[in-house]
Amino acid sequence: MKVIHLILLLLLPALLFSQERNLDVLPNANGTFAGKEGYIEAGPEISWKQSIWGQSIILRPSIRFPLTEANENTVQIDRYSPTWRGILAFEYGVLNNVECLKKQGFSLGLQAEYGISNLTYYPTGNIVNPVKQSMTSYAFEFKFICFFSAKQLNSRQFSPQFRFRYSKNATPSGAVGIVNPINGSGITTITDLIIDRPYTTSVISPAVTFQYFPGTGYFIYSPALFYDYYKVSGNNTPGSFGRLRLEFGVFCNPVIKINNFKIGLVPFISFRTNGTDNLDPVILGGQISVRFGTSFLQFF
Repeated sequence: MKVIHLILLLLLPALLFSQERNLDVLPNANGTFAGKEGYIEAGPEISWKQSIWGQSIILRPSIRFPLTEANENTVQIDRYSPTWRGILAFEYGVLNNVECLKKQGFSLGLQAEYGISNLTYYPTGNIVNPVKQSMTSYAFEFKFICFFSAKQLNSRQFSPQFRFRYSKNATPSGAVGIVNPINGSGITTITDLIIDRPYTTSVISPAVTFQYFPGTGYFIYSPALFYDYYKVSGNNTPGSFGRLRLEFGVFCNPVIKINNFKIGLVPFISFRTNGTDNLDPVILGGQISVRFGTSFLQFF
């Protein structure tokens, strides 16, 4: 219930300001799911638009929370973190409608994230002697989006997009089995405990995508390419590794004119390019993505 109340609080400005001229406040939310893993992100989208030149400024304050606290992102969900994050995104866009035959536009975006994790570990191997440590996580993103389309009805729409992301995540160490003393029945038991202190994982992630809408129908096609470079520090086995991931999402947009609800199926293949991680060298998988926002072809 706390999560529901928090989402309602974030979306409250949409009810208070939606009637203002040139100012729109609408709900913005998206979620990505793959089995038990995934996250939900929700908050208002506040936009100021200048109709003559097609300029707009958009603010998106939101909160992202994971569906589980799993340390391993086995299905390679983009932007995944095992802890809550506060997010503030800013976008400046221009849509040029002056030409007779075509319209085009672009958008520049910046995004910052911040979160605090309270992590517990047991360096003595005794469950009655825990050590608690608070660690911060943060991320920064830069996004550039282009938009091209003819001005006629049912024309095709293209949107190449680029994103550069840097994140630093507080990461708990893995649990190990601790042998307990023999109990009164003569049975030896094992308890899984985290004995090593938390560490940090830094990730550099450039990505590109090409959004395509054929002009008619309800489907948007979204091929995307990600490269994630990981650097682990502060634990017993520091190191680095990289993964290349290719996605090809197909999104259904059944209500284009009603606040842009989209649901998509996103199959992917991920390759480990260097180093060693705890995942398979090649991963095949798929995700379900649900988005409720106001930007028709926006992917990142």
